[in-house]
Amino acid sequence: MFKINSNILQSVVTAMAKAVKDSGIGERNVYIKNIEIGIVSFYFNSPELSAEKRIPAQIESNFTVTISMRELAKKVAGLPNNEEVEFKNVQSEDGNGQHVEMLWGSNGRRSNISVQTLNEETEFLEVPALSEKVLWGPHLLSQLVSKFKAFTLKSMSEEAKQTPVLSGISMSQSQAGQCTLRASNRKIMVKYTSNYSWVKEEVILDTAHLSGVSNLIPANTEVEVGVSEKSGLVIFQSKDTTCVCRVLNGSYPDTDNLYKHEVKCKFIFDRSELMELCSRVQKITEAGTKMVIFENRKNIVFAIVPNVLEQQIGASVEGVKWNFAVNAEKLFDCVKFFEAEDEVTLYIDDPTRKPITIGCDELPNILMAIAPYNITGLNADIKESVQV
Repeated sequence: MFKINSNILQSVVTAMAKAVKDSGIGERNVYIKNIEIGIVSFYFNSPELSAEKRIPAQIESNFTVTISMRELAKKVAGLPNNEEVEFKNVQSEDGNGQHVEMLWGSNGRRSNISVQTLNEETEFLEVPALSEKVLWGPHLLSQLVSKFKAFTLKSMSEEAKQTPVLSGISMSQSQAGQCTLRASNRKIMVKYTSNYSWVKEEVILDTAHLSGVSNLIPANTEVEVGVSEKSGLVIFQSKDTTCVCRVLNGSYPDTDNLYKHEVKCKFIFDRSELMELCSRVQKITEAGTKMVIFENRKNIVFAIVPNVLEQQIGASVEGVKWNFAVNAEKLFDCVKFFEAEDEVTLYIDDPTRKPITIGCDELPNILMAIAPYNITGLNADIKESVQV
């Protein structure tokens, strides 16, 4: 059938298996066939995400093979490193089926690992006509996934079943033609206007599916992103990889009016100190609510976990000297978004009922907010005497 270096084969199969797992599309088969001179196609499909990798190999005969993705990944992991492997389709001795043998060795020593094949066929990937497309530079796709994953609901959660669009990232075009991204899991939310381009069509893509795509396309690779408006698909293409991702149905909620900078109270934190505090709270509290209270005492700010932690923290407060409480884990996810910045500001319009906006003066293109805890009596002795 074909010959290929074991390292290349392992890299391809491992990436595809991880993409299937991370995208949450369930167990999949991988379809392998020769498609042109010197090129083998590895392909999996599902209604939500399909992907193909085209890999150079020494073709010895025409073939089409179907194998369980899990089975192939397990067997390929057992191959030796940097060996030429012959991928060969073999009829079973009893005549009741076929299997693949992966053979290697030299100087009279031959070894093989067998993989059971499946009696199943599929139509191979056809890229639909694209309405528009843009080019994303290296690392943009992988950074998008890593930054926004914490802001979306998990795809298979009960909350996501009720509001599927919140398991995804909304991508739309700003007035300047740039890509504006929005995400929210109801506890935290973010709006980010990037410096890279987007098409006119607004789409919502499940973060888990995007994670699968980022596993398949190396981070240091340029990616062509196109939208097929009629079929509701987004296509990601690099030199040897094509991924087709289905758009989530529904409209993204309008959250832009929840971000407020003209407020009654501002907390300005040292970003690294705040992240260290949030990390500490997560470590010392039990599973579940990771609540931390920020309390003013004679213009000194303390971070408090009741009966567990009391830590003085460097922060300046402008306006009403309010106390407030938030989830330390969610606050950490927000603050780490502002990479390489020294300070972050929390803008508080109501310390118990309204989302608290988080921003940074140096990065006005990033807006985010976190929901506070409504704790009775938290500000019982404080008068709203100062207006920002």
